[in-house]
Amino acid sequence: MGKDRTGVIFALILSLAGVPREIVAAEYSMSEEGLKHQLPHISTLVQKAIPPSVKKHDVDMMAQQVIKSSADSMSLALQMIEDVFGGIAEYPKDRCGLTGCDIGQIENLLLEDII
Repeated sequence: MGKDRTGVIFALILSLAGVPREIVAAEYSMSEEGLKHQLPHISTLVQKAIPPSVKKHDVDMMAQQVIKSSADSMSLALQMIEDVFGGIAEYPKDRCGLTGCDIGQIENLLLEDII
């Protein structure tokens, strides 16, 4: 699905399409597994950004945190969006300037049968 901003965008899109929150959160958590092969590169980037006195083990732990994508985190984010904005469809209206008609068109496109 993606991580961070991309993950949230796709979580919103999947939610607008009616995908249950548990499935959206599970899809998001798969990003962590997909990024594991990048850990050596991420560790190198982290090492460059912190003082040289930080131990390799600590650098590797920081890199692990960079790729962390828990289902619980996404589920909480979606719940927060519902609580703060009154629903998943309300967030794009409030923060992105989309209208109810725009949201309806997006939902219809997402749910349109493929022929």
